[in-house]
Amino acid sequence: MRERPSERGLARAIERVMADARQCLRSGDPSVMVAGAFDGVSGMYRVARTATWSGGIPSAAVDTCVRAVSERAHVRAFRVPSAAYAFTVVNGDASGATAGMSSSSSGSTGAAGSTGSSGSSSVGSNPGGGFHGTPSVVPSPASLVRAHGESYQRCYEQALDRDHTVAGTVRVRMLLDGAGVITRLACDSESDHPDPTLMQIVSRCVEQHVRTIHFGPQVDPGSEIVVPLTFHPGGR
Repeated sequence: MRERPSERGLARAIERVMADARQCLRSGDPSVMVAGAFDGVSGMYRVARTATWSGGIPSAAVDTCVRAVSERAHVRAFRVPSAAYAFTVVNGDASGATAGMSSSSSGSTGAAGSTGSSGSSSVGSNPGGGFHGTPSVVPSPASLVRAHGESYQRCYEQALDRDHTVAGTVRVRMLLDGAGVITRLACDSESDHPDPTLMQIVSRCVEQHVRTIHFGPQVDPGSEIVVPLTFHPGGR
């Protein structure tokens, strides 16, 4: 059994499903970035998260379709637990559209330590798969946090129900591992309001929502990420 698949092997697996994945997108739909990993035991691809190029969230129909098609990709089983891989499904209606792939793998040696490697690859011209060799840009963790503004607004409205003058800032501080799993998360609040518990309500609610975000493979794991979110009556 191979230690891990080759970069080209991972790319070929995605190429085989890319034509069907592009069919998930209709005219006007934004291109979709997909982050996930091939499972070492089964060789099957599993989607961790999807996002548009702007860092937004695809429509439910597009998300469901892209996930289902992407998870048909597979390679032969390999030794390390997983091989992370991110790629972009480009809408064919976009003039001059390009797509690319980047990948990284990680393996565990047990409680004593871990081993890992990361790299990137691009796929050459392949009209059937829609690849033209331009690397895709995966949304940063900060942009993914900010993309959930509607959820945070509902958190803020809980405080507004108690006092319509409350305002302040919630700072999201977190660390992610190489797979995008949150290893440390804290949200603190600042406010000039005489009742500090109001923004603390917002802070706790924001933290609960951040824990549900799928960040996917990271190129700079272990670095502290700080995202300030400012709330005031009339908008965030």
